[in-house]
Amino acid sequence: MTYKENTMKFWKDAQECDCNKPNCNPKNHKKCPICGGVMMYGSHYSVEKLRKSEYAWNVDYIIPVSEGGNKKFSNLRAVHIKCNKSKNRLDHSGEY
Repeated sequence: MTYKENTMKFWKDAQECDCNKPNCNPKNHKKCPICGGVMMYGSHYSVEKLRKSEYAWNVDYIIPVSEGGNKKFSNLRAVHIKCNKSKNRLDHSGEY
């Protein structure tokens, strides 16, 4: 599978958005499983201009490999970049 095909799989598996915005479309909006906020497909991390957007997302290990998780699709999901970074601080620094 190509990078784009893998990315699409995680996006398609993400929870449907319920933001009720006029332009909400299940192909373009999904819900972050960590914070429940809106993620937008066009704001994927690989899109240089949009990676700092509040809607930006990337792929996250549900259980980090360093903590016994695996690299299978079932252990990966689409999440906000900001939530992924916060989760990493929580998991590894013990501060949050």
